[in-house]
Amino acid sequence: MKNHGLTPVILCARRLSRTLLIMCGMSFVVITGYGGLCSKSEKKPSSGSSVVIVSEVQINGTFAGGTHTRLPWFDRFFSNIFTTPAYALDQSLVTKVIAFMLDGRYVVSNVAADRSFSIGVEKGKPTGLIFVGAANNYLGYLTLKNGIDILPLMKFDTASGTNITTIDLQALSSSGGIIEPGHNPIGSELPLTAEEQTAIAQGDDFFTSVIKNVPDADGDGQIDFLNGKFYRPFVMYFVTGGSFSGNLTPSVTTPANITGFRFSLHVSDNSTSTFPDTVYFNGPVGSSLSNSANDQAPNKYTHSATYGSPYITSPTIPPGGVYTVTYNAGTLTFNIPNQSSAISNIILAVPTITLNGDGTIQKTNWSYKLGSGAVANVDPQTIIEYIMLQVDGQTMGNRIYNSPQLPPATTEHVFTSSVNWNNVAVIYMVYNDVFGNHYVVSWNKP
Repeated sequence: MKNHGLTPVILCARRLSRTLLIMCGMSFVVITGYGGLCSKSEKKPSSGSSVVIVSEVQINGTFAGGTHTRLPWFDRFFSNIFTTPAYALDQSLVTKVIAFMLDGRYVVSNVAADRSFSIGVEKGKPTGLIFVGAANNYLGYLTLKNGIDILPLMKFDTASGTNITTIDLQALSSSGGIIEPGHNPIGSELPLTAEEQTAIAQGDDFFTSVIKNVPDADGDGQIDFLNGKFYRPFVMYFVTGGSFSGNLTPSVTTPANITGFRFSLHVSDNSTSTFPDTVYFNGPVGSSLSNSANDQAPNKYTHSATYGSPYITSPTIPPGGVYTVTYNAGTLTFNIPNQSSAISNIILAVPTITLNGDGTIQKTNWSYKLGSGAVANVDPQTIIEYIMLQVDGQTMGNRIYNSPQLPPATTEHVFTSSVNWNNVAVIYMVYNDVFGNHYVVSWNKP
């Protein structure tokens, strides 16, 4: 099967040919397009990028006036395993605030003598905020609670007609290395609906595994991205959304029928353009990952590469626990939270087909539901990076239509070539979320 330009070629979960990896590579163009990592306080992409940061917001806060305690004993036990600091934070040791994004770009700001800080970050992107000492030693991370451990800067309050340029977190308090703001911007500057909060809390888990457990996946004692390296795990989920069953809008299977996953890894390294052909994935008991090599060739770029584990159908969701990737001569370590809630919280794009008089497809519209079946009151731009629509014919592996990558606000696609509805076997609604995870949702037509 051919790959045309940047258009992914995607097969459903049951079709595990090498074409699936082509899809994996092409799906992450947005992620790998920066050409490298920024350093220090740069607020622009690396050289060679066509991406321009057009808007930023200033994040302010202070360690003065907050309270700082040790983690409770139960959390201390697990922090000793997973490296999150358990001690009571000495706020006088926090000298820098670092904001970093999905592609490894970052911004550094010093903490002032009065214990306050101000750091400018890009609007429109999920951003992790960590706190470090004078020797760049990791001290903790910001959480907004309820499972949201990033600043979800994808949606700002516009009801007042003002352009929000500042978010004041006010006095920060901590329990061990878990740091909470005096002012939580969710619900005010960041007016996320309950469904959006649920979807973000679900989707950010793999990205925040880097934030929460010391961003030192290679274990060399230094924060990875400060050395021009960034290791980010992500997941690829395969979902059977439901069936058309003679209708032009499918019935939705609830809870979501996730049929399998691939544990995946994105590597950025400014110091090399040479990446290994093979890495080995290991997971906790029950993950079916045990010294499992990537089953297809990695997708390599100038200073980055992506790898995918074998396709796992038992279990269908990655269990929580420690995952490692043997990469070159070292081991990368990630602690992934329990993912069982993905069944209810995953976002599904549910298509409705409109036909021409001759039985060909005129267009497809779609709406969003949660995996639980509830209507998702979400602004797609808070969750989705891009979406695609793809169609397979009655012969297995016969792709008969691919849309381009569509902006997240898009909810309609008019077909640009003739596809007869009688010849359709599967409609795929495929998207990347803003955290770099990839979802292939199939809607079957018996």
